[in-house]
Amino acid sequence: MCATVPVLPASAQDAGTSFGFGYVADAPDEMGGVSAHIVFPMLGGVGLYVDAKVDMGSPDREDTFLAGRTAADVEETVTGVEFLNSEDSWRGFNVAIVKTVTPALKLYAGAGHATRKRYRQYHDPNEVLGLLGFFWVEAPEDEWNTVNALAGGFLRMSRWIDFQFGLETAPRGFTVGASIRLPPR
Repeated sequence: MCATVPVLPASAQDAGTSFGFGYVADAPDEMGGVSAHIVFPMLGGVGLYVDAKVDMGSPDREDTFLAGRTAADVEETVTGVEFLNSEDSWRGFNVAIVKTVTPALKLYAGAGHATRKRYRQYHDPNEVLGLLGFFWVEAPEDEWNTVNALAGGFLRMSRWIDFQFGLETAPRGFTVGASIRLPPR
């Protein structure tokens, strides 16, 4: 006697609303982020994706960052100050439409808002400011807001985990991440 196991078609196996929550980054500039998505069974699996990402290595996290001072202020008031370097830091928020292509692949495309802040590093020859005269300040006159376009996908890695991949325009980079899928399938 042979027992048969019923096999459901892929559409029936993935029926129902699914959620995903996880970590996401836009490498190399925004290495810290969170994401969430929801996919409904209607229209063959359409849903919504959102994320928020930040630069984890921003100069405003340095011990030598002078909050409340700006580049223009320093250049006007600190005698003999020397400009050394500038560095950009990004943060962004995105929204996209998700579409299930196969039970193992969901694709998304969307847009969002990205902000670039610029920081400048200086040296105070009198060593009054910063650490041994070295310090960072914000340059708000160089702040830039722009639209970010993004596209990518989620690839099922296990019953619980989806791997995320994609591209973004502001800042230009590669999206990478991982999400926990609920319910697991």
